[in-house]
This record gives sequence, C-alpha cells and structure tokens, in this order.
Amino acid sequence: MFSNFLLKQEGNGNNLYKEVFILFKLNKIEEKVILLTVIIILGIAFVYKMVVYKESSVKVAKQNEEENRKESDERLGLEPETICVYITGEVNNPGIYEMKKGSRIKDVVDSAGGFTDNADKVSVNLSEKVSDEQHIDILKRYDEKDTVEKGSIKGGKININTATAKELDDFLPGVGPTIANNIVNYREKNGRYKKIEEITNVERIGNGKTFERIKELITVN
Repeated sequence: MFSNFLLKQEGNGNNLYKEVFILFKLNKIEEKVILLTVIIILGIAFVYKMVVYKESSVKVAKQNEEENRKESDERLGLEPETICVYITGEVNNPGIYEMKKGSRIKDVVDSAGGFTDNADKVSVNLSEKVSDEQHIDILKRYDEKDTVEKGSIKGGKININTATAKELDDFLPGVGPTIANNIVNYREKNGRYKKIEEITNVERIGNGKTFERIKELITVN
C-alpha cells in the first residue's frame, strides 16, 4: 500500500521518495490504522453533508408548500386569516393593527388602548365588522353647551373662509392638523369657498365620510 508505493519509486532514482519512505516507514498495522482513519473522516464528512442537504431540502420544501398554499388560496378566492386595520382619532394609541378576520370595531378600539376622554362613543358602531385596509376614525365629542360664538365659529358652525387651521382642527370632528392645513391652503390658492360642497376638492376630504361628518358644521358666510 503506502509503503509499497514508496518502494516502487526507488527504481526511479527519486531521492525525495526515498527520504519520505525512510521518514514515514510504516508497518502493515500502521497502514491499516491510517486507512481506517481516512475512511472514518470521509464517512463523517459524507454523513454531515447528507444531514445539511436534508435540512436544506426540508426548509425549501416548507417554503414551497407555503407559497403553493398562498397561491391556492388566491386562486380559490380565500381570504387571509388576519387583516390590517388603521385606527386614528380619539383612541389612546392610534396606529395600524393586525386583527383576526371577523373582528369588530370594538376589538380594534381595545387593541388601540381604548377611547380617550374626548371620544364620541355614540358616533361609532362598535359591533361593526372590520375589513382589511379599513380606516377607522374615532370622532371627538362635540358638546353644544360648550360652543362659544367667537372668531369664525357662530351658531354652532365654523366659517371655512375665515377659520384658521387651529380652529378647524379643534372644532371639526375627524379633521386633524393635516386636513385643517389643507383646507386653509386650498382657500389661499383658489380664493374663498363659494359653497360648502367645494371643500370636497380639498386633499384627504373628498365626498367620503369626512365630508358627511362635517357638512352640517361648516358654512361659507
């Protein structure tokens, strides 16, 4: 084996092989030990490689299974088990929340830390089921006895042609600083509002829920 191989090289006059043979002169037992050691090392390497390959294959299979399941659900029109809902306004922790499918507005309010002291709890249907990507805006409570006729606020209505952004923000439900500034900026750019419906042209108001909430509280005169 190894020693025989070295001995065969003597005939070639190769001094290097002679020196190696002398240095590593092995008997049969030593040759077998070395051979066995090499076999064991190769065996361990092979087993390790197979284990790593198996783990990798299992991981890839799981990923493929998950992707196939999602694609199958999409083809069948199945809805995801969880949905994302955005809640703002008079709650303690506004933000985006991941909810279980079938959750109701009350569940979202609870997840957001509950109502603030200024929340108008009557204006929201807590039993309503929520949907994915829904925006829930909890209104500020409006108490007529607290209405003071000053500045742009008269008769329980605010004049959108004279009101400041702060007045709009404080007075109108569902209107925060951003929308209030948009109302003022639109007026400065396009001139006075001629009718209240013109406010639907303001960014983030439109003809949706925000306008429905404020249309009885605004005036242009």
